[in-house]
Amino acid sequence: MISQRERGGRKVELEEIVRSIAELVPKIDATTQVQNKNQRTKRPYVKGVPTLREPQFVQELVTQWRKADKNRTGLTDITDEFPYPDSRETCDIVLTGSGIDLMLGSWEWAIEIKYLRLAGNNGNNNDYVMQKAISPYLKDRSLVHDIEKLKEAGFAKNKAVIFYGLEYDSGSVEHAE
Repeated sequence: MISQRERGGRKVELEEIVRSIAELVPKIDATTQVQNKNQRTKRPYVKGVPTLREPQFVQELVTQWRKADKNRTGLTDITDEFPYPDSRETCDIVLTGSGIDLMLGSWEWAIEIKYLRLAGNNGNNNDYVMQKAISPYLKDRSLVHDIEKLKEAGFAKNKAVIFYGLEYDSGSVEHAE
């Protein structure tokens, strides 16, 4: 396999990817047209990152990444829901540079995204945050599950799980109440 140096590229560090994602969150928050509703009352939630489900956030992230400055990390090829071999499950996002890696059958990064939040869309406490983080049970789709999936993924050179969450200032808490 051709190394980063041989093809004239540079290794993109996880910190760069995380920083790029963090920079895109306000853009996603301001532009998303996805509006989820309370399942019981059917009342719409306010549009924005806090009310997006994890797969919705990933789709919005991929859309904004493609629109953003392509030189931010050098990872210009991004895809969501990349299938794991011999599974119905998918990897949240895969990233690579110039397309050369794709010809070799390998992505530079395979990344699972996890949304951990202490408050739900209805303003109540989210009692499942620890379950989402460390549960060993497949039904919970936790960090542990994502790590196991990524360990077996041979389609990427680098692998990571990125958590995201939000802080609530007193104004947003008052608005929710």
